[in-house]
Amino acid sequence: MPCALTSDADYPDYLKSILKEIDAGSDDESKACACSLKTPTTDEGCPITDSDGKLVAFPFCLPTEPIVINYNIQNYATASIGLSYKQAMNIYWKRKPFTMEFKANGVGIEHCSPGERSGKSIGSTSFQCEEVSLKDLVCATSKGGTVDTKYPEYLKPNARKGFTRRSDSCYRSNPPPYFGVIFKIFVPNFKLVEGQYIIERAWIDREAKKIYPVIYVYQNLNGCCGVLGPTNGSTADSSITINCASDKGGTGTVKITDFMA
Repeated sequence: MPCALTSDADYPDYLKSILKEIDAGSDDESKACACSLKTPTTDEGCPITDSDGKLVAFPFCLPTEPIVINYNIQNYATASIGLSYKQAMNIYWKRKPFTMEFKANGVGIEHCSPGERSGKSIGSTSFQCEEVSLKDLVCATSKGGTVDTKYPEYLKPNARKGFTRRSDSCYRSNPPPYFGVIFKIFVPNFKLVEGQYIIERAWIDREAKKIYPVIYVYQNLNGCCGVLGPTNGSTADSSITINCASDKGGTGTVKITDFMA
């Protein structure tokens, strides 16, 4: 396709705004990346558009088949969730805050007395992925964020953005153990399989009109209460829900909303 900065291609308005901002700037690397945007095509070679008739475009190629990997360690797995073309474009390109809601329950071995203990966390936050700049987006650095309230109020601003409530049957210390959540999407995932590194990438199912980004979620209930990794998930018009679990019987969910506005 012609260079996105100089073509009159019908991209979504928010992507046009990004391209206009880059074109008005002086960053040659960002301009080169913007000029290399890739639009997937049909079998007949026609550009693929979303439900609004706007061109789909990313700064990377989308293979038409997934890389199938047998995971032995659940915590390093990724969730295979198909997004509509419009959803995938919105969550990749928009630089607005979105909302993350999360909860988790886990059970582990009791340290302070014989037996087991349980841990529970629930919370929500609205955050923008600070590490993703305009240049990051157009040059194919993916979106991700961390929610971590390891420290109590009196130690802030050392705590990262977010809010959690944590209750354990064992811990009574101050500061209390933390509950952390990491969420990443469209991040190429490096896997060591049988001694070789395999790169898992986002892919497109042209028949189903779905894009499968690499979605990675890590929920930490602090040590023996469990570390939860993604198992599966689902989408609605403006939300993505990722289900998580641990090999100790813990369960959790992470829900991402507001990215379509």
